[in-house]
Amino acid sequence: MLRVLITTMENDLGLDKLSGDERNLIYTMSALSSDGHENLRTEDMKKHPLCQNLSHPTFYRALRTLLDKGYVSRAGSRKTGTYSLHISKLGPMGNETQSRA
Repeated sequence: MLRVLITTMENDLGLDKLSGDERNLIYTMSALSSDGHENLRTEDMKKHPLCQNLSHPTFYRALRTLLDKGYVSRAGSRKTGTYSLHISKLGPMGNETQSRA
């Protein structure tokens, strides 16, 4: 029952179009953001239980996909490894809203 609810919510938000690793990274960033962190470090994301078993290449591949799709943006220079979550780019029922340039 819980799994059906989660799947329905993912479908409504359009997250069903992402891989499991990409969804886990979004969930990790959301959890860390709710702890009051606006800019998230890759070091902290990799230590989170949902991401700690991801290989280095898989983690960065998922992060790159989320960057390309606009769910995530760099919060500093490439060397700082800090990112911000922008899940608000999705509208109701998974329809992408116009992104601001």
